[in-house]
Amino acid sequence: MDDFWNRLVKQWNPPSWWNLVITLPWVIGLAWFLYSGSVDRRIAAREKKTSGTIRVRDIPNHDRYGYDYSVNGATLTAWQIPERDYQIGESVRVYYDPLDPANSSLSNFAANADASIGPSVFCSVSTLIVALVIVFLKKRTGTARPYKS
Repeated sequence: MDDFWNRLVKQWNPPSWWNLVITLPWVIGLAWFLYSGSVDRRIAAREKKTSGTIRVRDIPNHDRYGYDYSVNGATLTAWQIPERDYQIGESVRVYYDPLDPANSSLSNFAANADASIGPSVFCSVSTLIVALVIVFLKKRTGTARPYKS
């Protein structure tokens, strides 16, 4: 096994900056989805529920909904692009962070955290595929250093 790692280190020719820039959007996306999923997972452990009312539907802006809800006597307003359609005036369950009641959602935070798994996997696989293509092309064009024993 040590022979494999020694050969790998000797053969490795770092990719050019341009190659790294190609994978940068997926790496940034991966970091974002992992971070937001982690935040949502922590909020899910302490989330509270309250009732709210759908007040407005903004179709031109990604078909998002505006809703009002009350926490400790304060009325708050939030926007979300939900997974299903609502009617104006419909009563909804609102999940919120008790440490920051302005942070709310129409679905529980555990579901929001789970929703970030798919994009995280996509970003990981995309980065891996692009990295493998770069390595393959470098070997094919002869830009990788040959192994010398």
